[in-house]
Amino acid sequence: MTTIGTTCSRKDQGTLARALAILKKQKRDDLHCYMVGLRESLAYAGEIKRISQENRLQRVVTLVPETDDVYPYFRASDVFVSCSHVEAFSRTILEAEAFGLPILTTPCCGINEQVRDGMNALLFDMSDAAGLARLLAALLDDEEGRRQLAWNSRKVFECLLTYDEMLERYERLILGAYFRGPLPS
Repeated sequence: MTTIGTTCSRKDQGTLARALAILKKQKRDDLHCYMVGLRESLAYAGEIKRISQENRLQRVVTLVPETDDVYPYFRASDVFVSCSHVEAFSRTILEAEAFGLPILTTPCCGINEQVRDGMNALLFDMSDAAGLARLLAALLDDEEGRRQLAWNSRKVFECLLTYDEMLERYERLILGAYFRGPLPS
């Protein structure tokens, strides 16, 4: 699995690390996670390292510094995880869908507009490591379910607006409002 984004409290990679610690305690040895986006200058990176060390996750978690070359991590993954608390419109969710990955995510802000719960994604509450661990275990144990979410992920991606289509719709909306004139008092 992978999660991609600058390590910071807003993206809450700590919840994923704690979920992986729960699964490790359950003797799961069928998982590995790439946490891509480690920025050493941020204090939160130290928090992720601390959780990883305290729970002996070195064989389970690979901490990867920030990079623009994220596609190899998507290709190496069976599942994409986002623990974000705030996202306007997540590029990494779109990329995960484009790669046809099942998604585990929080129901924050714009992500709700990008995924379909039960269709291409499974949602868990923010900061709920136990809930995320349950979803991860269920998904790891259900190859057919994982395959169906993955298939649907690509289909959901294909139905979303492109950037140009979004701009075109905004333009029509704004011009329509302008030419209709002010609202009656």
